[in-house]
Amino acid sequence: MDSGLYGSLFGTIAEELILEILFFLTTKELCRTCSVSKAWKKYAEDESIWKRKCLETERLEVSKLSMKHQKYQTWKGVFKKISECHNLFPLYGVILERTTRPEIENLGGKSSDKQSSYYVLNEVNFWFHNRDVIWSMYIARGIYKIPEPWEKMGITWHLSYNNYKKLLLKLFGNCTVTTAPHSEMFSGQNCFTARLYTESKEHGIIVKLALAFSYSVGNEDSSDTLYSLTISSSLN
Repeated sequence: MDSGLYGSLFGTIAEELILEILFFLTTKELCRTCSVSKAWKKYAEDESIWKRKCLETERLEVSKLSMKHQKYQTWKGVFKKISECHNLFPLYGVILERTTRPEIENLGGKSSDKQSSYYVLNEVNFWFHNRDVIWSMYIARGIYKIPEPWEKMGITWHLSYNNYKKLLLKLFGNCTVTTAPHSEMFSGQNCFTARLYTESKEHGIIVKLALAFSYSVGNEDSSDTLYSLTISSSLN
Protein backbone atom coordinates (compact mmCIF):
# COMPACT_ATOMS: atom_id res chain seq x y z
CA MET A 1 0.00 0.00 0.00
CA ASP A 2 1.42 3.42 -0.97
CA SER A 3 1.42 5.45 2.26
CA GLY A 4 2.11 8.66 0.32
CA LEU A 5 -0.93 8.14 -1.90
CA TYR A 6 -3.21 7.27 0.98
CA GLY A 7 -1.74 9.97 3.20
CA SER A 8 -2.72 12.59 0.62
CA LEU A 9 -6.38 11.61 1.04
CA PHE A 10 -6.52 13.11 4.52
CA GLY A 11 -6.62 16.62 3.08
CA THR A 12 -9.57 15.88 0.81
CA ILE A 13 -11.85 13.64 2.90
CA ALA A 14 -13.62 14.74 6.06
CA GLU A 15 -12.39 13.07 9.24
CA GLU A 16 -15.90 11.81 10.08
CA LEU A 17 -16.11 10.03 6.72
CA ILE A 18 -12.68 8.42 7.15
CA LEU A 19 -13.70 7.08 10.57
CA GLU A 20 -17.00 5.82 9.18
CA ILE A 21 -15.21 3.94 6.40
CA LEU A 22 -12.63 2.45 8.79
CA PHE A 23 -15.36 1.22 11.13
CA PHE A 24 -16.52 -1.26 8.48
CA LEU A 25 -13.08 -2.88 8.25
CA THR A 26 -12.48 -6.09 10.18
CA THR A 27 -10.26 -5.90 13.24
CA LYS A 28 -7.47 -7.61 11.30
CA GLU A 29 -7.74 -5.02 8.54
CA LEU A 30 -7.67 -2.20 11.09
CA CYS A 31 -4.48 -3.59 12.60
CA ARG A 32 -2.90 -3.80 9.14
CA THR A 33 -3.96 -0.21 8.47
CA CYS A 34 -1.96 0.91 11.52
CA SER A 35 1.26 -0.12 9.77
CA VAL A 36 0.65 2.03 6.67
CA SER A 37 1.70 5.34 8.20
CA LYS A 38 1.47 7.39 11.40
CA ALA A 39 -1.53 9.21 9.99
CA TRP A 40 -3.43 5.99 9.22
CA LYS A 41 -2.43 4.56 12.60
CA LYS A 42 -3.99 7.60 14.29
CA TYR A 43 -7.30 7.05 12.53
CA ALA A 44 -7.32 3.23 12.82
CA GLU A 45 -6.84 3.50 16.60
CA ASP A 46 -9.43 6.23 17.07
CA GLU A 47 -11.45 5.59 20.22
CA SER A 48 -14.78 6.18 18.46
CA ILE A 49 -14.17 3.23 16.10
CA TRP A 50 -13.27 0.78 18.85
CA LYS A 51 -16.13 1.91 21.08
CA ARG A 52 -18.56 1.13 18.25
CA LYS A 53 -16.84 -2.23 17.73
CA CYS A 54 -17.33 -3.02 21.42
CA LEU A 55 -21.01 -2.04 21.34
CA GLU A 56 -21.59 -4.08 18.19
CA THR A 57 -19.79 -7.16 19.50
CA GLU A 58 -20.82 -7.29 23.15
CA ARG A 59 -24.26 -5.65 22.93
CA LEU A 60 -24.03 -4.53 26.56
CA GLU A 61 -25.49 -1.40 28.06
CA VAL A 62 -23.22 1.62 27.55
CA SER A 63 -22.88 2.03 31.33
CA LYS A 64 -21.50 -1.51 31.72
CA LEU A 65 -19.08 -1.04 28.85
CA SER A 66 -17.98 2.29 30.36
CA MET A 67 -17.00 0.44 33.54
CA LYS A 68 -14.83 -1.86 31.43
CA HIS A 69 -13.37 1.20 29.70
CA GLN A 70 -12.29 2.61 33.07
CA LYS A 71 -10.52 -0.67 33.83
CA TYR A 72 -8.74 -1.17 30.49
CA GLN A 73 -8.24 2.57 29.71
CA THR A 74 -8.85 2.39 25.95
CA TRP A 75 -11.76 1.05 23.87
CA LYS A 76 -9.26 -0.99 21.87
CA GLY A 77 -8.18 -2.58 25.15
CA VAL A 78 -11.80 -3.32 26.02
CA PHE A 79 -12.34 -4.90 22.60
CA LYS A 80 -9.26 -7.10 23.03
CA LYS A 81 -10.59 -8.34 26.39
CA ILE A 82 -14.02 -9.02 24.91
CA SER A 83 -12.41 -10.95 22.04
CA GLU A 84 -10.54 -13.17 24.51
CA CYS A 85 -13.92 -14.21 25.92
CA HIS A 86 -14.80 -15.50 22.44
CA ASN A 87 -11.89 -17.96 22.31
CA LEU A 88 -12.86 -21.62 21.93
CA PHE A 89 -9.90 -22.70 24.06
CA PRO A 90 -8.87 -23.52 26.71
CA LEU A 91 -11.81 -25.92 26.95
CA TYR A 92 -12.00 -27.80 30.25
CA GLY A 93 -8.27 -27.06 30.57
CA VAL A 94 -7.42 -28.39 27.10
CA ILE A 95 -5.65 -26.35 24.41
CA LEU A 96 -5.17 -27.76 20.91
CA GLU A 97 -1.54 -28.32 19.87
CA ARG A 98 -0.53 -27.96 23.52
CA THR A 99 -2.22 -30.55 25.75
CA THR A 100 -0.50 -33.97 25.95
CA ARG A 101 -1.81 -37.41 26.96
CA PRO A 102 -0.54 -37.20 30.57
CA GLU A 103 -2.02 -33.72 30.91
CA ILE A 104 -5.50 -34.68 29.71
CA GLU A 105 -5.41 -37.73 32.00
CA ASN A 106 -4.63 -35.41 34.91
CA LEU A 107 -7.67 -33.35 33.89
CA GLY A 108 -9.85 -36.47 34.11
CA GLY A 109 -9.84 -37.54 30.45
CA LYS A 110 -10.60 -41.20 29.81
CA SER A 111 -9.61 -43.50 26.92
CA SER A 112 -10.26 -47.14 26.09
CA ASP A 113 -6.51 -47.92 26.28
CA LYS A 114 -3.09 -46.21 26.22
CA GLN A 115 -2.92 -46.49 22.43
CA SER A 116 -6.31 -44.85 21.91
CA SER A 117 -6.38 -42.01 19.40
CA TYR A 118 -8.86 -40.00 21.47
CA TYR A 119 -9.88 -39.19 25.03
CA VAL A 120 -13.29 -38.24 26.41
CA LEU A 121 -13.50 -35.39 28.91
CA ASN A 122 -16.82 -33.95 30.14
CA GLU A 123 -18.62 -35.90 27.36
CA VAL A 124 -16.44 -34.29 24.68
CA ASN A 125 -13.91 -36.19 22.56
CA PHE A 126 -10.38 -34.88 21.97
CA TRP A 127 -8.23 -36.47 19.24
CA PHE A 128 -4.46 -36.91 19.15
CA HIS A 129 -2.05 -37.00 16.22
CA ASN A 130 1.45 -38.44 15.84
CA ARG A 131 3.08 -35.69 17.93
CA ASP A 132 1.10 -37.01 20.89
CA VAL A 133 -0.72 -33.74 21.48
CA ILE A 134 -4.40 -33.00 21.02
CA TRP A 135 -5.11 -31.44 17.65
CA SER A 136 -8.79 -31.92 16.81
CA MET A 137 -12.36 -32.58 17.93
CA TYR A 138 -15.43 -33.97 16.21
CA ILE A 139 -18.92 -33.35 17.58
CA ALA A 140 -21.89 -34.98 15.87
CA ARG A 141 -25.51 -34.34 16.77
CA GLY A 142 -26.91 -37.10 18.96
CA ILE A 143 -23.46 -38.54 19.73
CA TYR A 144 -21.54 -35.86 21.60
CA LYS A 145 -22.87 -32.70 23.19
CA ILE A 146 -21.69 -29.21 22.40
CA PRO A 147 -19.47 -28.06 25.31
CA GLU A 148 -21.29 -25.84 27.79
CA PRO A 149 -18.77 -22.94 27.48
CA TRP A 150 -19.44 -22.87 23.73
CA GLU A 151 -23.19 -22.93 24.26
CA LYS A 152 -22.80 -19.77 26.33
CA MET A 153 -21.14 -18.22 23.27
CA GLY A 154 -24.25 -19.05 21.23
CA ILE A 155 -22.98 -22.24 19.54
CA THR A 156 -25.93 -24.66 19.72
CA TRP A 157 -27.62 -27.32 17.58
CA HIS A 158 -30.71 -25.14 17.26
CA LEU A 159 -29.23 -22.13 15.44
CA SER A 160 -30.09 -21.80 11.75
CA TYR A 161 -27.58 -21.58 8.90
CA ASN A 162 -28.19 -17.85 8.39
CA ASN A 163 -27.92 -17.13 12.10
CA TYR A 164 -24.66 -19.10 12.26
CA LYS A 165 -23.19 -16.90 9.54
CA LYS A 166 -23.94 -13.87 11.71
CA LEU A 167 -22.64 -15.54 14.88
CA LEU A 168 -19.32 -16.62 13.35
CA LEU A 169 -18.71 -13.11 12.04
CA LYS A 170 -19.50 -11.70 15.48
CA LEU A 171 -17.29 -14.15 17.39
CA PHE A 172 -14.34 -14.58 15.05
CA GLY A 173 -14.61 -11.84 12.43
CA ASN A 174 -14.72 -14.24 9.49
CA CYS A 175 -17.07 -16.79 7.91
CA THR A 176 -16.61 -18.67 4.63
CA VAL A 177 -19.28 -20.64 2.78
CA THR A 178 -17.43 -23.79 1.68
CA THR A 179 -20.54 -25.57 0.38
CA ALA A 180 -23.41 -23.41 -0.82
CA PRO A 181 -26.90 -24.30 0.49
CA HIS A 182 -28.69 -26.96 -1.56
CA SER A 183 -30.87 -30.05 -1.14
CA GLU A 184 -29.69 -33.66 -1.05
CA MET A 185 -31.77 -36.82 -0.81
CA PHE A 186 -31.48 -38.78 2.44
CA SER A 187 -33.89 -41.53 3.51
CA GLY A 188 -36.30 -40.42 0.81
CA GLN A 189 -36.36 -36.77 1.90
CA ASN A 190 -34.86 -33.59 0.48
CA CYS A 191 -32.48 -32.51 3.23
CA PHE A 192 -30.88 -29.10 3.67
CA THR A 193 -27.13 -29.27 3.06
CA ALA A 194 -24.45 -26.62 3.46
CA ARG A 195 -21.05 -26.04 5.06
CA LEU A 196 -19.46 -23.07 6.81
CA TYR A 197 -15.89 -22.45 7.93
CA THR A 198 -14.24 -20.02 10.30
CA GLU A 199 -10.90 -19.75 12.03
CA SER A 200 -9.49 -18.02 15.06
CA LYS A 201 -5.97 -17.27 16.25
CA GLU A 202 -5.68 -18.42 19.85
CA HIS A 203 -2.63 -19.10 22.02
CA GLY A 204 -0.29 -18.91 19.04
CA ILE A 205 -2.24 -21.47 16.98
CA ILE A 206 -4.91 -21.35 14.29
CA VAL A 207 -8.15 -22.98 15.43
CA LYS A 208 -10.30 -24.09 12.48
CA LEU A 209 -14.03 -24.69 12.89
CA ALA A 210 -16.09 -26.38 10.16
CA LEU A 211 -19.87 -26.66 10.44
CA ALA A 212 -21.81 -29.24 8.41
CA PHE A 213 -25.56 -28.84 7.89
CA SER A 214 -27.15 -32.08 6.64
CA TYR A 215 -29.64 -34.92 7.20
CA SER A 216 -32.47 -32.54 8.21
CA VAL A 217 -35.38 -31.12 6.23
CA GLY A 218 -35.36 -27.34 6.13
CA ASN A 219 -33.78 -24.26 4.59
CA GLU A 220 -31.31 -21.48 5.40
CA ASP A 221 -33.59 -20.08 8.11
CA SER A 222 -34.60 -23.41 9.69
CA SER A 223 -33.39 -24.35 13.15
CA ASP A 224 -31.98 -27.77 14.01
CA THR A 225 -30.25 -28.39 10.65
CA LEU A 226 -26.68 -28.42 12.00
CA TYR A 227 -25.30 -31.98 12.04
CA SER A 228 -21.65 -31.72 13.06
CA LEU A 229 -18.76 -29.53 14.18
CA THR A 230 -15.19 -30.38 13.21
CA ILE A 231 -12.49 -28.51 15.10
CA SER A 232 -8.85 -28.80 14.04
CA SER A 233 -5.67 -26.82 14.53
CA SER A 234 -2.37 -25.85 13.03
CA LEU A 235 0.65 -24.06 14.43
CA ASN A 236 0.75 -20.40 13.47
